[in-house]
Amino acid sequence: MNTVELVVASLRRSAVLIGKNIWLLGWAFLYSSTAPVLLLGGTGLPVLFWWLSGRYFEPGLLFSDPSAFILGHAPLILFSLAGFTVGCGIFLLVLLFYHGALTGVAVRGLAAGNGGVGKVSASSFFEEGGRMFVPGVTITTLVSLLPLLPMVILLLPVIVLSFNLAGLVTGELSFLTPWVLLCLALAVVSGVLTVFCCWIAMLWYRFSLAAARVEGHHGRAALWRAWRFFKERWRLVVCYLAASLLLGVLSWSVAAPFSLGGKFVQGWNAPLGLAMQIVGVPLGAVLGIFLDLWLKCALVALFVDNR
Repeated sequence: MNTVELVVASLRRSAVLIGKNIWLLGWAFLYSSTAPVLLLGGTGLPVLFWWLSGRYFEPGLLFSDPSAFILGHAPLILFSLAGFTVGCGIFLLVLLFYHGALTGVAVRGLAAGNGGVGKVSASSFFEEGGRMFVPGVTITTLVSLLPLLPMVILLLPVIVLSFNLAGLVTGELSFLTPWVLLCLALAVVSGVLTVFCCWIAMLWYRFSLAAARVEGHHGRAALWRAWRFFKERWRLVVCYLAASLLLGVLSWSVAAPFSLGGKFVQGWNAPLGLAMQIVGVPLGAVLGIFLDLWLKCALVALFVDNR
């Protein structure tokens, strides 16, 4: 089979895997809800506690006078950032457990069918999550160094701007100052490179996790095995990424007419426009969650079938 047929075969096998183990969708929906709950909860609970304790809190200043809000609510902002950090930490643990469990379940299902796809018990999700948690932590620790490299560029503008933050907030220092513009440009470049490296690191992490589960590699060995797979099967990886992008566009094109079309229809038929927008939001969420689960299982199938 050629490269495209191999990727299509992996997508087909992963779709059958989800169909035979439909309970995976439940975990996918639960996992997708943890990010907003933990991150928004970690940010909002300190604010709620601050307000209930009767301390100074003027949320209207955030829109009318942001500078005054920042200067007057510095302790609250730090308190909220601390809660956000805790939420991020908990979500990271959930992410590691979920990806390890999903990878293990996918490998079991793909191996159980002897060339096809088999059913996997729901209880194996916790078993695989515990089994792959420590290898996942090790792999994540190593692969997370990649996004740190572009952040070196960010150190200079951050240091410079931090010493002049008061002037920027109070308006004494203009954002159009040449050196300020240079710092902002460096920050943008660093941000773009960081996002790209995070994307590469996440892809590397998933293939390394598959290598750890399928071939028993750990730590650096799993990373090197995934890297060898990239070099030997780079056409497959590129084709998989292209298929992911195409499926993402198709998924968006299904939900977008409801959300965007509802705004145009609302001008001459308000109830119909509102109904279209209401349908568009959950439809887009459901399609996005299913597509994310499908592509993650397809990545494992791609590694299992072509290693």
